[in-house]
Amino acid sequence: MGITIPFRAESWIDLEFRVAVLPFHYVMLGYAAVAWLIAWVVEGSRWGFYWRAVKDDVAAARSLAVRVFPSKMAAAAISGFITGVGGALYSQYVGFIDPDSALGLSLSVLIALPAVVGGVGTLWGPLVGAAVLIPVQQLSIAWLGSAGNGVDLMIYGVLIIALALARPQGLVSLLGVRSQAGGEVVDSV
Repeated sequence: MGITIPFRAESWIDLEFRVAVLPFHYVMLGYAAVAWLIAWVVEGSRWGFYWRAVKDDVAAARSLAVRVFPSKMAAAAISGFITGVGGALYSQYVGFIDPDSALGLSLSVLIALPAVVGGVGTLWGPLVGAAVLIPVQQLSIAWLGSAGNGVDLMIYGVLIIALALARPQGLVSLLGVRSQAGGEVVDSV
């Protein structure tokens, strides 16, 4: 049945804005900046190197004295924390949360697509992917309205297939951004 978030009064402390949505945009922009900063700090830290080692080869990571289980648990905890805060802010924004709106297949796909299109394993990839996909989604909704329900997902599918064939590293590889995770510089075309 879902849960309705009770509205008491307009407040920055409670993050309740029902008249204007602009304050939520500022809150979410700040949250995105903090999440990106956390990812940037972790990427260059000892944990970041441990996580890349565990991802590449668990046996090799163990041989280098990386404690695999605590490393995986720390990654899951940080990821869960960032995701949980984002979900709480989202539910506060919409004022209602239920399994269909929070755990639907289309929302799960829309959350993962910017990272896939922008470049998995890069810091700038999700931002570049979102900068491309959000306008595509909004333009398809504006041009097709409710009659084009799902057309944006078809456009996303075509985009992913084209990217997988042309640039498997994602759109960020077109910019020549240094990928600290892989240790190499991806040349621009």
